[in-house]
Amino acid sequence: MRYRATVSGRIQKTLDRMAEDQAFVPERMGLDAKADDFADFFVDKILNEICDGKPGRLKKMSNNLADGYYSATLSIRRKYWVEKNSNAMNPSD
Repeated sequence: MRYRATVSGRIQKTLDRMAEDQAFVPERMGLDAKADDFADFFVDKILNEICDGKPGRLKKMSNNLADGYYSATLSIRRKYWVEKNSNAMNPSD
């Protein structure tokens, strides 16, 4: 129960603190119930099933995911600049 409340509270607090230009929330009515539903799913499927109920494993998986995202971002940026520089050296006009 504690984890569900933490996840739901974090979602609601984050959305409340965001300015309108930072997140589009189509319907704020019932947001607390939606956050609770998501928290139930997250705790049941992610924490309990995938991470065997171990918060430390969840944190490790989160860090690994963040590392992968960071690596992918660098790769995309590198490819972008290679293409951009190649096009600048060989204009097709």
